[in-house]
Amino acid sequence: MYTLIIEATGDGTVTKNPDKPEYIHGEEVQWTAIPDAGWSFTNWTGDLTGSDNPRL
Repeated sequence: MYTLIIEATGDGTVTKNPDKPEYIHGEEVQWTAIPDAGWSFTNWTGDLTGSDNPRL
């Protein structure tokens, strides 16, 4: 089982779907960045890269 951790830079939230505490190897998770007013999403960095939002 794996625990997924996200760290956001700036103001906003990140959701994951499905949203659960642990995942099995190979399970797909969709991440969505939701910036607060006055902020914008630019890109993912780290193990998840690219600028698509949401992102699998």
